[in-house]
Amino acid sequence: MSAPPEKTLKTLSGNWKLNKSLSDDISPVLELQGVNTLLRKAISAASVHLRISQVSENEIHIAQTATAAGIPGTTEQYILDYQWRENNDPFFGQIKGRSRWIDRSEVDEEGLFGQAG
Repeated sequence: MSAPPEKTLKTLSGNWKLNKSLSDDISPVLELQGVNTLLRKAISAASVHLRISQVSENEIHIAQTATAAGIPGTTEQYILDYQWRENNDPFFGQIKGRSRWIDRSEVDEEGLFGQAG
């Protein structure tokens, strides 16, 4: 997805659509996550849309819909306080994660983040 220049990581609110010509294929990632071949093909063919509501600098809500083959949409809430939270995702099942802002200096040349605290 590409953004206009006035959008930053801390001003993400809006409706976004995946531009497949500028994106890598998601199939290898889904395969690593154990998603079966038929579903991976349907997801790869889907049109992906995000609706992002940035409640504050430290709270982001993302509603994702994929329009193809009846793939259900998901809604994710990111509270950027680095606290573990659990969620029952309709696609991936029970998941656990945490989120926070990091400084660009904490990411190496390959886009890898150092040891998480």
